[in-house]
Amino acid sequence: MAVAGGATVASRLAFADTGAYVDVPAGPTTFQVSVAGGALTALPVELTAGAVYSLLVLGRADGTLTVQPVLDSAGSGVVPVGGVEAGAGGTAGSGVPVGALVALALVTVGGAAAVTRHPRPRHLRRP
Repeated sequence: MAVAGGATVASRLAFADTGAYVDVPAGPTTFQVSVAGGALTALPVELTAGAVYSLLVLGRADGTLTVQPVLDSAGSGVVPVGGVEAGAGGTAGSGVPVGALVALALVTVGGAAAVTRHPRPRHLRRP
């Protein structure tokens, strides 16, 4: 199997064997395929840029060959720009400044400490 007018993609593969992945031009292309001792068959295929395909060469009932491209992996249609947006953690979108949240936490902790610091008065028993 070879790209028409180009490099050999696989050769001498037995039934159900696989070849290695090979870079081929994207877009419409034609592969030249032959069965051992047979004539070359031109098989047109459309390949998308940035994608990885497996090409299945299949025999038809009438003895001719066909190719079935199977998409293994596709690249991103758009190249990302900039960093990943990760937000601002637990304060994202709250609208409250972080400093106000810290001050509120300190007041709450300080108030709790003041309450627990003063024990309740004990009632004395009189004889």
